[in-house]
Amino acid sequence: MLKILSACRGLDIPQVQIVINYDLPASPTDYVHRVGRTARAGRGGQAVSLVTQHDVELVHSIEEKIGKQLQLYATVEDEVLQQLSAVTKAKRMTNMVSLT
Repeated sequence: MLKILSACRGLDIPQVQIVINYDLPASPTDYVHRVGRTARAGRGGQAVSLVTQHDVELVHSIEEKIGKQLQLYATVEDEVLQQLSAVTKAKRMTNMVSLT
């Protein structure tokens, strides 16, 4: 069962296997803390960050902070646009949950 959570720093949720960043945090340190939720107590996981050409400088700052280059997953624009509605809905639902 997939659960969508909007989380802040300090949470330890053992079941987290993937972190999806719709918006990169403004600080590389915050990025490390956010994606680190998948690796608590030696567990592994994945982090996926959706970025645009406007995020290049921040991506480089993150790479410098972690000492390695982030892996690029190329996308086909038409496929991304087809999924945009579902992603927008999921993000809206996450924001609603975090407000309650």
